[in-house]
Amino acid sequence: MTILGLAALAVVSQPTEVPAQDSPAQPNPVGALVGAVAGGALGFIGGVHLGATGDCYEICGGIIVGALAGQTLGVPLGAHLGNGGRGNLAATLGISLLSVGVGIAGTHATNSEHFYLLSMVGHVVAVTAAEIKTSPNISVSAGPRFTGGQAGVGVTIRW
Repeated sequence: MTILGLAALAVVSQPTEVPAQDSPAQPNPVGALVGAVAGGALGFIGGVHLGATGDCYEICGGIIVGALAGQTLGVPLGAHLGNGGRGNLAATLGISLLSVGVGIAGTHATNSEHFYLLSMVGHVVAVTAAEIKTSPNISVSAGPRFTGGQAGVGVTIRW
């Protein structure tokens, strides 16, 4: 059976209506936290990789900037995806920028790498909390709908 045949079988086997016991979309704190950690790690590693170009002096600066930029973007994106896209991504990006800025300033002021490590724990916690706090108790999903013997595409809203 081809991939197209499997996809068609999966669509046809979908229920014809939304079950009555479907609950509203609830925030997923564990998913947001795991997503934030994974997104931060992937962003950090990706930023290091992208920043490592040029000669020795430029590589060192590029690695640091790339790692910070990747982490700043990766943590909120990971938390947002881990929470099922329910939170306010703009708010979590703002919290992320502020948090990384505080980490950089505090590390520079204290001249201690321990401050930066602690601030990154706070970064993940603050972004995860913002993602959960901005999650509405509503879910909007698009997809195939089968009603009354007719097939189509529709939107389901649960609250």
